[in-house]
Amino acid sequence: MIFSLILYISGMEIYTNWLIQMLSFVIVIVFMIVGGLKVRAANGGFLSYQSSFIAVFTIAAVAMLIMTVFNIILYNFINPELGSIVKEISIEKAIEMMEGFGMPESDIEKSLTEMENMDKQFTVGGQLIQYGKGLIFWAIASALFALIPRKNNPQVETN
Repeated sequence: MIFSLILYISGMEIYTNWLIQMLSFVIVIVFMIVGGLKVRAANGGFLSYQSSFIAVFTIAAVAMLIMTVFNIILYNFINPELGSIVKEISIEKAIEMMEGFGMPESDIEKSLTEMENMDKQFTVGGQLIQYGKGLIFWAIASALFALIPRKNNPQVETN
């Protein structure tokens, strides 16, 4: 939330920069791994895969929930016009990128038509839908990242 607030205060060019947005994913991943390692340390240096998954997924789910609540407040109460601004900037950047790749005009138009429906994602319902989709993504990511803090206790028999 603090990271998004800083981006918002920094201006729309920074707020809509996809590389900087990717940094928020990296931050969540680092928290997931560090949190999982702390849970392992609190459990005597051992952590089953199941417990590791639960720990890292919980961190991701809570981080997403905080971000979703923040975004609902930001887009619907603090700055209700922000969704339209982000949409316009995103469309402009998408056009530049597609033209830079030499994409045919017909494909660009098709992509722009799909982007016109972007307004819905900034509503409360749209944010909640994104939260649900995000949980699926982070569950899959957690299955992978849970391997890092996982360390089976050799003295515990597994069947």
